[in-house]
Amino acid sequence: MSFLLVNNSKAELERLAGLLHGLRPDEKVFTTRNAEEALNISPSDFDAAFIDPELEPRKMNGIELAAKLKYYRKDTHIIFIARSEDYLRDAFSVHADAYLMNDFTEQDLSRELDYITFRYPAPLRTEGKLYIQTFGGFTVFLDGRAVHFERRKAQELLAILIDRRGAEVTVREACSMLFWGKPYDMNQNGYFHVLVNSLTKTLKKNGIDYILIKSKLHIAVNPDAVECDAYRFLKGDPAVMKQYRGDYMSCYPWTESASKLFS
Repeated sequence: MSFLLVNNSKAELERLAGLLHGLRPDEKVFTTRNAEEALNISPSDFDAAFIDPELEPRKMNGIELAAKLKYYRKDTHIIFIARSEDYLRDAFSVHADAYLMNDFTEQDLSRELDYITFRYPAPLRTEGKLYIQTFGGFTVFLDGRAVHFERRKAQELLAILIDRRGAEVTVREACSMLFWGKPYDMNQNGYFHVLVNSLTKTLKKNGIDYILIKSKLHIAVNPDAVECDAYRFLKGDPAVMKQYRGDYMSCYPWTESASKLFS
């Protein structure tokens, strides 16, 4: 489990980072003092965010930031570290996991870490291999670590291919999902090819471009080359079925009908 820390106080940020390093020395910790920088970090790079709810009231407060993080990845754990209880009610609106005051102890932090770790089991990743998680968002793991995509739409394109489970997808079909609700035009066509190049570059960089099957008119994924929670669910794997909570790739609007397969 990796963490994002967002707090406009350098001292409080350093204290929290130090405590987390002590409790979870092998986990990655990202730190930033503003919402803009936080949003530039890929949602697939961290599992839990510790946020100052006040943050930057005149720009974007921590509640607004948390809502955006949840939008991009529904299963992100949110823990607020606050100076007062002023934002407590708002914290419930974004389904925060916890609301700690600034004077929290190491034991308080350890308790919350144990809660999100054991109350919400870790994804069923396969260490040393490629594993794709579609429940609670969409994340690609390699050797147990999340793969970073330079373009979110390129990551979404891969999600579409995973959803199709090997079926070929045309440019027009992909664009109808990538640009949900917008009429198809040549600008979309051109941008689609930019996304294909970006996706291919990311996969090649990580040595997993072999999962793509491309031609001039179609693109697909080789389902036999992919380990995926959705595929295991459809095969009746009981361990995966226990983890499903009705949130198949919930970060994308086009998955509403597809999620019926898992009901």
